Amino acid sequence: MNLKLYKYKNKGISPAIGVALLVAITVALVVLASVIVLNIEDGTETNSAEASIDFTQTSSGINVQVVSNTNVDEFKILFPDGTETILSGNVGSSLNIVGPEGRYSVVAIMHDDTEQALISRNITGLDSSIDATIEGTVEICESPCN
Repeated sequence: MNLKLYKYKNKGISPAIGVALLVAITVALVVLASVIVLNIEDGTETNSAEASIDFTQTSSGINVQVVSNTNVDEFKILFPDGTETILSGNVGSSLNIVGPEGRYSVVAIMHDDTEQALISRNITGLDSSIDATIEGTVEICESPCN
């Protein structure tokens, strides 16, 4: 059997280039992992309302209460007859509304004055002979309220 010995030639990349490539790949992976884990955004703000409203029908009418709020200035309550009232965006603010039957809506008014509908409910079973009255927390301030 004839065994031939092959002479190995060093035909690889230089060690300096290999180390530079490994460092570059490692840095790229760390940056990618940071973006995924830390959820780094491009600086644009979201225009969606981050708030929770408790909207319940009671025996005497409707109760609207702010449960949590991150980015809403105030809430607009729309009545079935087209009238509206403003509810402060402070957590714990509430309104007790006695009014006509129909569709009531809650609209969030954001910091940049955009509006977003949060909830709309058709309310039945109220005493329609009672005029609409509002009770609750009222905030009196110079326009605009902060």
